[in-house]
Amino acid sequence: SASVVVLTVLGNNLLENQEIKVFPNPVTQQKVHYEIFDDEIMKIILYDLRGRAIKTQITNNQSNGEIDISNISSGKYNLKFIF
Repeated sequence: SASVVVLTVLGNNLLENQEIKVFPNPVTQQKVHYEIFDDEIMKIILYDLRGRAIKTQITNNQSNGEIDISNISSGKYNLKFIF
């Protein structure tokens, strides 16, 4: 099981009333859950600390869901949400 810590949410130009929640952090059960208020997410990209895209997930314009990280190595990662 991976021990994954989300360090930052990258490259998002959020309006003041928007909020992204990413939990649990660190990840405990091989899934990262996300929620955004007042918008829909088209795609999520998980990057390693070297800036390499490790996983891309198409979300079909959802405002919440989860990312399966069961095949991701333990470490620290960054998430990018594309709206």
